[in-house]
Amino acid sequence: GKVRMNKGCGIRERKSWRILLLSSGEHSIPDYIAEGGQTAKGGQLARLVDIPATKLFKEREEADRMKVACADYFGTAGVHFLSLPEVIEDFKAAWKTFGADSIGEAESNIAGRVRDRFALVACTGELAIQSNILPWKKGAALEACKHAYALWLDSASASSESSRGVQGVKAFILQSASRFEECAAETPHNRAGWVRENRYHFTPAAFKEACNGSNDKGVMNELDELGLLVKARADRLGNRIRVNGKLTSVVSVSDDILSK
Repeated sequence: GKVRMNKGCGIRERKSWRILLLSSGEHSIPDYIAEGGQTAKGGQLARLVDIPATKLFKEREEADRMKVACADYFGTAGVHFLSLPEVIEDFKAAWKTFGADSIGEAESNIAGRVRDRFALVACTGELAIQSNILPWKKGAALEACKHAYALWLDSASASSESSRGVQGVKAFILQSASRFEECAAETPHNRAGWVRENRYHFTPAAFKEACNGSNDKGVMNELDELGLLVKARADRLGNRIRVNGKLTSVVSVSDDILSK
């Protein structure tokens, strides 16, 4: 929109959207993105939050009742809520005193962003209960959001980009072991590195490939914190090994990663 003109030769209004949504998709967002040959980024996982429905409902009947209720009452409470006098000011006052910590802990930037969204829903829900829009007991909206957020925290989508990169390195080793040259073996096609003394020595390019889209420096730091990175010096993340008599820069990972 920003690069096109309207009928009056002015800049066309830029279109945008801000919405919370529920999807009936059976696959997670990272799975859909992977099908397109890409890797999910942290911002995408914060905008489209995966909550495993199989853990949200105890039995099929609960899920069916939810479907019927959503079809019967869709939009009813929201329209009524927004028609209340002073609703905006009441929400602003409630939001100022609402602590996101009441939803749960957030140990990463992604988790913090997702928690803020759950906090927004909880605050609005509690105000709707207080205004007699929702026939629930006080605290019901907060407890529901805490439960859903906890389910998200336990899901794979909640892991940090660096943690996903570590899993990518592990998967690369398991799937591409033939690309690592052992001491007495022939040079493999499209060599990714060398295996020596229970360590996988990646070429820098191969390590970046193994990170599967995650920032390679962040993954190296994560491996270092886990005690899986072998370093030439304490103040450097990289390593150097001799290949055909020459020192070669590598990223060295302990084979203990395979048990993580």
